[in-house]
Amino acid sequence: MDPRETLRALTTELIQRLRGETGVPQALYELLDVLSRRLDRIELGAFDTPDEQPTKPERRLSSGAMPATSAFAKANEILKKGKE
Repeated sequence: MDPRETLRALTTELIQRLRGETGVPQALYELLDVLSRRLDRIELGAFDTPDEQPTKPERRLSSGAMPATSAFAKANEILKKGKE
């Protein structure tokens, strides 16, 4: 069995075991059930409409591409003003 399927089966089994426990509030059981179904949808990419698809993160300038001295220069400027 695929590791993903094994994990999915274990999750389902544990949620069903919680259902039988008397000390577990119904709302907690329902929350865990909804979260596991949402994770399945995300993992499988099973979306009913394009509006449901997660947005891709915005590409931003990598911190590795920024010059290292500008941040230190600003910090030094702030420290000098603080000493005055």
